Amino acid sequence: MQAEPRPTMGASDGATPGLEAGPPATPVPATATAGQLPGSSSGPEPKRRQLGTLLQPTVNKFSLRVFGSHKAVEIEQERVKSAGAWIIHPYSDFRFYWDLIMLLLMVGNLIVLPVGITFFKEENSPPWIVFNVLSDTFFLLDLVLNFRTGIVVEEGAEILLAPQAIRTRYLRTWFLVDLISSIPGRRWAATRTSGPPTLSLPALSASAGSR
Repeated sequence: MQAEPRPTMGASDGATPGLEAGPPATPVPATATAGQLPGSSSGPEPKRRQLGTLLQPTVNKFSLRVFGSHKAVEIEQERVKSAGAWIIHPYSDFRFYWDLIMLLLMVGNLIVLPVGITFFKEENSPPWIVFNVLSDTFFLLDLVLNFRTGIVVEEGAEILLAPQAIRTRYLRTWFLVDLISSIPGRRWAATRTSGPPTLSLPALSASAGSR
């Protein structure tokens, strides 16, 4: 008695009866597997918003004492946004740290320049040149930033944030003093005089932030 040959099962024979084979699975995009949310971007827009936040007043003890409430600080932040691009609020974090750097440079100039003029004969050494170039660069940058920094007219009054008003007020008040004190040639001329040492104070431009 011969054994009957058993039929071989194909790929279609192993399917469950009553169920049809579905379409092939759609490949998942690479961005979804990486965990990136739809619509999110890593472009310059978040960095621009973060920089804009540095130019605005933040909610802290000082701002609350000046403006009186959280709502008033938010109103001042909206004023900075509507004033134009790259307007720096005088009570912003950026201006605080910038004035701190200018203060350190001012103290450095008040100490280093008289000592260098009086006791050191070699004024063309690399450390001396680097210090002078960095100081001149920062003071000239401060002169430019003052044209984009809001001005506190008087205590309790509204801060000037309009670019035209800032420019007009600055040109009529502190600009000439800052310009004269920021000219690099005056320091180099002072270091080469043969008489008693005279001290130019380019650090006077740092006082513009506290006006």
